[in-house]
Amino acid sequence: MTDVDVEAVIDEGSCSNPECTVNHGGKCALGKELLDCKFYELTVVDELVRVESDTKTIPLPAGEALRADELEQILAEHPASMVVPLGLVKAGKTTLMCLIFDQVRTRREPQWAFTKSKTILGFARRSYYASYGSGRGSPTTPRTSRLTSGLHLHLGMRARDDSEAPIVFVDLSGEHVAALADGKVDPVIAEALKRADHVPIIVNGRDIANPDWRARAIYEARALLGVVEKQPMPAHVSVSVIVTKGDLLVGVDVEKVFDDLTRGTIAEQSPRFLTADRNSPAEDDAVPAVERGLGVAQLLAHIATSPAPRPDVTWPFTPPPAPSKMLGRAWGAK
Repeated sequence: MTDVDVEAVIDEGSCSNPECTVNHGGKCALGKELLDCKFYELTVVDELVRVESDTKTIPLPAGEALRADELEQILAEHPASMVVPLGLVKAGKTTLMCLIFDQVRTRREPQWAFTKSKTILGFARRSYYASYGSGRGSPTTPRTSRLTSGLHLHLGMRARDDSEAPIVFVDLSGEHVAALADGKVDPVIAEALKRADHVPIIVNGRDIANPDWRARAIYEARALLGVVEKQPMPAHVSVSVIVTKGDLLVGVDVEKVFDDLTRGTIAEQSPRFLTADRNSPAEDDAVPAVERGLGVAQLLAHIATSPAPRPDVTWPFTPPPAPSKMLGRAWGAK
């Protein structure tokens, strides 16, 4: 890539002395330098003169979340497991991705070692309000807007056997997912599902914890599962169910909830996960019943698997057309 610089124009102007030939390519009639002559006035140049520079520039990674057309720089290094979490607004999709990133980065998951992230600033922006540095008393994660929906977050990991197991998360807005549940498939979701290896359906644990909201939450998740089943996806895709905010579900029969969520759906025989991004309340120094990071180890073991190989594409072969009877006789064909 070549930089384009602007070449300065020093003495472009005109002379008001009628006896001077400077305006016609001559010299100053008074024998002075043009900028020193009282009759010479510089003119304002509106159009910049652009010249090519020989200075080469090296594009540096910004560390922000990536668009779909920027993924090749990641996938060219190593195949990555493409994870497309789907959940309604405030279900905890982005929070879960940031939780997984933080658990691996801070070495809280002994089965996995953090190697790198091409989108470390993208994770940092999404995790800031859940960090101590934000000064907030209650951790939270900003929701994904429609404008930033469909961006990709990269997490590089290595298993104990030193095998690489990178993950690429697709961060989708809850509004786009709600539209999907209503049968309106936005292109950003359609494209994500076509490349997905794992599609976890994210269910808001806060709604499950409230008996008055539980039935509606289960109904909405089942409706979403029904629509997802009809979407074009790779044959090997795994659809699972994740209930978030497990710290609020102490005492709830979670297995029954999972059965009600998945019965008769595409995820009926699929893995199910309960996660928590914070500890449950505990008195004094007692160990909380649910600790931050619940379920992440089991979830990583499921989604960090290498993508299944795609079936070989067999291109259709069209045989050449048979010659006409006239040409057949001309060519001596029998």
